[in-house]
Amino acid sequence: MKIQKIFTMLLFILLILTPVILANDATEEISWTDFSNAEIKLMEYDLYQFLAYSVTFENVQFNTEDETKYYIFISNSLDKPEFGATREELEKNATLFWEKESEKIISYKYMNAVLEKKGDVYLWIVESRANKKGEFENKEVLTAYKIEKPALKDLTNRITLRFEYPNDYLYLKEPYDIKTSRSINVKIGKITDNNILFSIKNQESGCFEKLLEYAKTAPSIYNEKQSTGQINAICKKIDLVENEYYYVYMKKDSEDGKYQEIEDVYLYQAKYVKREQAAYTVAYEGYLLREYYHKDFVWNIETNSEENSNVSNTSNISNTTDDTIANNIIPNAGESKIIGVFIVLSFALGLISFIKMKIEYK
Repeated sequence: MKIQKIFTMLLFILLILTPVILANDATEEISWTDFSNAEIKLMEYDLYQFLAYSVTFENVQFNTEDETKYYIFISNSLDKPEFGATREELEKNATLFWEKESEKIISYKYMNAVLEKKGDVYLWIVESRANKKGEFENKEVLTAYKIEKPALKDLTNRITLRFEYPNDYLYLKEPYDIKTSRSINVKIGKITDNNILFSIKNQESGCFEKLLEYAKTAPSIYNEKQSTGQINAICKKIDLVENEYYYVYMKKDSEDGKYQEIEDVYLYQAKYVKREQAAYTVAYEGYLLREYYHKDFVWNIETNSEENSNVSNTSNISNTTDDTIANNIIPNAGESKIIGVFIVLSFALGLISFIKMKIEYK
């Protein structure tokens, strides 16, 4: 009887305490990820025709539970982006979200459209986790973190133009929204300044900076706007001379300052090409511009203008006659005549002395 009373009492206590325990579990706070010491950087991927970027995190311990997700928002403004209330809305509006396979690289959508615009870049993170009830809770765990934009690449690496036939290929190697094309002005002209060519040939510091300034004001044989991607062959439209050197100056349209201004320049050489129709090539006979690094590119200059000038001046000096200075031929000829006269006089004096001695002896 006593055992039955004790069991009944324990059951009563359990019924009273169970709702309290469940309530405490349901209201237990979620341990959100700490980004206070985070170091966030961009990682670049060269996909040949364009660039893509993802974000890397250091000093962050991500939660790897299956239900946890991190939504990253990137903006050119300090104004908070529109996150959304549900996971569906978060995923739709986010620039990136976390992939469970990696604890450092965050990658989903390309960020080029944000990075292309002028101004700074800021990052927000919303963490989404399930609570004890199985409901998802969302929390902004990082606010307006300023990330460093990719530095502008060196000259000759910002825009590429490959001349072929029947099409040329124009690629922008700086961030831009790859869902659209960008307008680039292409200017082509012959290089007549050998000092610039020798600077490039000798790989002098700042050689392409010199070519850039030269190309901006130099005469051109072609100057038109083109869109990034595949374009109609340009070399068929212009007159080229075999083995001559040409600059190609390219400038991206900033669209009234909306985008970062980008300009680039490169060195090309005209080469006559004759090829037959093949499986993956089109028959072509004519001139093409070959890039500085192309296997057909050759240097055919031997001395620069300064050296030519020195040679010319030396030649003029050598052929100039100065009446006040005797040249080398005259002193050499006079010296020979004097020696001859000396020999004849010595012989004559010796002969006279011999005859005189003979007479005296007799």
